[in-house]
Amino acid sequence: MEALEIPTEMSAERTTVRDMRAIGTFDVAEFTAVPVPSPEVKTGLPVGFATMRKTFTGEIDGRSETLFTAAFDPTTGTGTYVAMESFEGSVAGNAGTFNFVHSATTTGQDRQAEFLTIVPTSGTGGLTGIRGTGGLTVDEDGTHSIWFDYDLS
Repeated sequence: MEALEIPTEMSAERTTVRDMRAIGTFDVAEFTAVPVPSPEVKTGLPVGFATMRKTFTGEIDGRSETLFTAAFDPTTGTGTYVAMESFEGSVAGNAGTFNFVHSATTTGQDRQAEFLTIVPTSGTGGLTGIRGTGGLTVDEDGTHSIWFDYDLS
């Protein structure tokens, strides 16, 4: 990884970060199910939609609003979700906003096919130009963690 670099043409308020990782934890502050019209196409799992609000602490500090959709069987814990988040806060001290998307599949025993991508050109303020990937984990004690492997230039 390259070191933190402060370009001379920019103020000390803005840094250029390349190939860095920021780690934080988050709590779901609100989860609101939204009614979904009865689909014309019937499948083996129901599809649901919800909005979420999260709070983040650590090197990733702030809040997000999330659009969340899933095909999920709560009895077996099997399903797949896709979520689009609008984040406001700071990543490693750089404040601003950006969007990221993530998804995973679970069989009730594990998580598979996970991805997290920062949406290109969605950053504002000190997070203008952010791009990268990341991931989420849920520990046995219920702690939700998130990380971004990102470039900020």
